[in-house]
Amino acid sequence: MNARSAGAVLGVMLATACATQSVRPDALADRFARADARNARELAPDLHARAERARADAQRAPAGDPAARGDRELQAMLLLEAAIAEAERIEGDRAAAAAEARVTAARHARARLETDRRAIERQIQGEHSARAERTRAARVFVTAAQPVGQTVGGRAERAAEQQEDVEFLLRRAQLTLAAALALGLPEARAVEVTTRIAAVGRRAGKAGARALDAARDALRAADRALGEARALRVAGASGSAGAGAGGRVSGGESSASAQETAALVEMAVERGLDVRSTPRGAVLEVGPLFASSAQPTAVGRTRLEQLAAVAAAHPHGDILIEYVDGTGTGTGTGTGTGTGTGTGTGTGTGGGGGLRQARARAERVRRELAGVTDSARVRLLPVSPAVAPDSVQVVFSAYRAGP
Repeated sequence: MNARSAGAVLGVMLATACATQSVRPDALADRFARADARNARELAPDLHARAERARADAQRAPAGDPAARGDRELQAMLLLEAAIAEAERIEGDRAAAAAEARVTAARHARARLETDRRAIERQIQGEHSARAERTRAARVFVTAAQPVGQTVGGRAERAAEQQEDVEFLLRRAQLTLAAALALGLPEARAVEVTTRIAAVGRRAGKAGARALDAARDALRAADRALGEARALRVAGASGSAGAGAGGRVSGGESSASAQETAALVEMAVERGLDVRSTPRGAVLEVGPLFASSAQPTAVGRTRLEQLAAVAAAHPHGDILIEYVDGTGTGTGTGTGTGTGTGTGTGTGTGGGGGLRQARARAERVRRELAGVTDSARVRLLPVSPAVAPDSVQVVFSAYRAGP
């Protein structure tokens, strides 16, 4: 080998040695490889990128300047720790937000449950109140029909019940008047009924038969006002000439809506009357009303009053009072000789006296109803087969059952 070749080989060997010495180990490789550092790269990429640049600067630092290399490595470590802390903060915020969302959802769920609970509680209370009102109505409207000897309780207990009954009747009168006002009852008429209710209210503390009768009169006035308001509404809707006092509808027969029919049925049941919804109208069985004449008994008078209240509050259509004629096949208890053509097995009421009494009783019912509503609505209708001889069947023809 000549001198020139030996020099070249020596140069290559020196270059290789220098290159080998310049490749130094990365003291931060393990730290940057840990899970928290990788997590910081995802959640805090800006800080992590700065740490990576400082790490790279440390790798490029001159071999003869260890202080500079140490400064760059320290800077890289500080930046990496800052990135890890930021990532942990972000994770903490996310966890807190998720926890807050769960808390908020739990609060909303609890609020919904509380709302549902209150709704159920109100429903239960409403049902309880409705049952209590029905019980009170039965006592006021039905028990009132019992003879005095059949009422339960002593004088003091009965006085307390009368006070409660007066308050119930006044509340019902106020509610009925409110319904009439909502339907368009004229202000002057409303003032008249309100004054009447207020007058009874001022005497409500004096329990007794007079206060109870006055409260019943106030409710009757409110019932009649409700009928007038309904009649006025019908007259306005149909363009008829108008409606007069007592719930009189002009312009011919009017038909009731399903809601009005339901209201009639509800009122009749509350007043202790048997009622059936039929295609020909609401049929009320009212009885027994009479004893052996055309004059109603004490119980019959009360039932007639309740029937009149229903008629006053519901002005639509004809009211048909069905009574026994001479052609039925009924099994009446009269003593007439029976001139009818039927084949019934009972002793007929078709004799002259029996027929006159049946018509007289029907006429007595007609007068009661004509006093609270348009008399032209109330008609007598002889029927066959016969209704029960001691009862009256009254048909509100416009309040028909739906199809």
